Amino acid sequence: MIKRSLGLQLNIVFSIVVVVTSLFFVITIKRTFYNITLEQDRYQQREFFEQIYDMYLKDTLHKDPIPTNEYNGHIVIMKTGNVIDRILFDGNGMLTESEAIQKAEAMFGSIYNYAYQEINDGLHYIGRSINQGSVIILTFTDGRHQAISNANISNRMLWGFTAIMILGNIFIMLWSNLLVERIKILKTDVLQLTKKHYNHKIKIDGDDEVSDLAKSIENMRLEILKNETEKQEMLQNVSHDFKTPIAVIRSYAEAVRDGISDPIDLNVVIKQTEILSNKVKQLLELNKLEYLKKQETFVDVNIKNLITQIVNLHKFQNIKFELDLDEGSYYGTSENLYIAFSNIIDNALRYAKSVIRITFKNKKLTIFNDGEPVDPNYLDNAFKPYQKGPKGESGLGLHIVYKTLSHFNLSVQIVNEKQGVSFIIEPSL
Repeated sequence: MIKRSLGLQLNIVFSIVVVVTSLFFVITIKRTFYNITLEQDRYQQREFFEQIYDMYLKDTLHKDPIPTNEYNGHIVIMKTGNVIDRILFDGNGMLTESEAIQKAEAMFGSIYNYAYQEINDGLHYIGRSINQGSVIILTFTDGRHQAISNANISNRMLWGFTAIMILGNIFIMLWSNLLVERIKILKTDVLQLTKKHYNHKIKIDGDDEVSDLAKSIENMRLEILKNETEKQEMLQNVSHDFKTPIAVIRSYAEAVRDGISDPIDLNVVIKQTEILSNKVKQLLELNKLEYLKKQETFVDVNIKNLITQIVNLHKFQNIKFELDLDEGSYYGTSENLYIAFSNIIDNALRYAKSVIRITFKNKKLTIFNDGEPVDPNYLDNAFKPYQKGPKGESGLGLHIVYKTLSHFNLSVQIVNEKQGVSFIIEPSL
């Protein structure tokens, strides 16, 4: 396929539109112009006839210059056949004298007023008999005046459409060059993204689709930069979190190997492997959220049933659960909502003194615990990865909650109450 620049494509399209429009315009108004020029031709012939007629009445045909031109001729002839005066198309030979006399004689007795007729050979004439029919004045025109008028109009239209095409193409070429230049700048900026230069700001001035596209790409860049920053921070935190348990396991393993450790110390190793297993599990859950984007798998999940399942796993602890749940639902996946709500309830169990109260009314889910209020400085960062509270574990639980609920267009916030802390979940606006 031949590659053509955007400017050339626009010029080609514009030229085709102008040509097609011009042809349609010419075909449409051709008949109108024909009628207009025909009326002009008749008018100039009538003017010529009036001048000849007036000169005959004043008996100045042989005294004053005869008004003639290349389009009209005339003959003044008596019924006896004597020619009083004649000019036959200014000597162009369009009508011979004998033909003019023959035409005039044929009209005696039939013309008493103005008459406009077309003769078989294409000539037009105006004739009038005077002096009781003894003299007839006959003027001729062969239609060249109309043809020239049509040609003049056609030429003006041709030049007009040519000027429109030339000026239009120049304008489009200049405009397309500016447009293409802006697109090239945008292309260069996007290439920076492919090279992971996420700090390169994308900005295109204007208020059109190109600038809107640039703004969308800039928003995408900021989102990518944010995700990359989070990934880098997470990688550092994961490395740090894994480093301590692995070091402990290694030191105890070496002690066992060297025979200087009591077998009971293996419980420490088992505890550290459980810690590692839990961290790996949460990392896997977090990674799975990146693929939780196909809404074809979403269903209406009954929240009452889901919360009841989670609470039943903790009913033998020394914390009282108070439930007030309607039959409402959230649109998402049961598995992921189960994990998110489990993380919130696990968090509440670590801080609650005696009661956890869960209510779900009109799509609003509130999970309250009567523990100590949350540090206001922590509230702003609670859902970021590896942000741990006083009794936090991995620092990923609430981040998983936030990411999961965001996928299902749900918002979550932590609110300090007078006698505890509430997690409030509801559909995003």
